[in-house]
Amino acid sequence: MRLSLLQHTSCSTWSISKRLPIVHHEDYVCYLPPNHRFPMPKFTKIYKCLLKDGIIDEKQVAKPQKVSEETVHTVHTEEYISKFFNGTTSDKEQRITGFKWSSGLVKRCRYETGGTILASEIALSRGLASSTGGGTHHAFPSHGAGFCLINDMAVAARHLIKKSKAEKVLLVDLDVHQGDGSADIFKDDPSSSLSVHCGKNYPARAATWT
Repeated sequence: MRLSLLQHTSCSTWSISKRLPIVHHEDYVCYLPPNHRFPMPKFTKIYKCLLKDGIIDEKQVAKPQKVSEETVHTVHTEEYISKFFNGTTSDKEQRITGFKWSSGLVKRCRYETGGTILASEIALSRGLASSTGGGTHHAFPSHGAGFCLINDMAVAARHLIKKSKAEKVLLVDLDVHQGDGSADIFKDDPSSSLSVHCGKNYPARAATWT
C-alpha cells in the first residue's frame, strides 16, 4: 500500500498541531476482472484503514477533480492520450500496461492524477499533503507500462511549473521498482527525478543517466 506524500520545503516549519491533509476519491478504484494481478482495492483500503485507526477524519479529506486533457499533454503526447482516453490503444499496447482498456480505467487515472495535482497545491500552502493514490512512475511520454497509464507525479510537477507555483521540482521515488518513466520524462528537464529502488527487479532494463 502507498501514500503519495508531497512536501514543500520552503514553507514555514510544519506544525504537528495541524492535521495532515489527505486527498482521496472513491473513483481511484475501478473494476478489474477477477484474479487480476493489480491490487486495485488497495486505494480504498488505505483510506478506510486511516479512518478506522483514527489517523484521519473526514474533515481533513479533500476530493480532486479529473485532470484535464490539456494538463496531461504537458507530459504525454497528444497521440497517446487521445488513444487512451478514447479506447483505441492496440491489444499489444494494453498488454504492456497490464490493463485491458475500459472507460472506468480512464476515469480512475484522471482522478488519480487530479488528486496528485491537488495534493501538490495543498502542500504549497500547508507544507505537507498526501494522496491515497498515485506514484505511476512507469508511464512514459508516449506509452504506458507496468500498470501505469498517466505519470501523475510528472504531470503535477509540470503543472506547478506552468502555473509559476514552482521553478523546479524534485521527485523522490522510494518504490521497490525504478521510476523509469519519470527518469525518461525529466532527462532533459531542469526538474529532476531521484529513484531509490531494488537492484534487480522490474523493469528488466533500467533507465540510465549520462
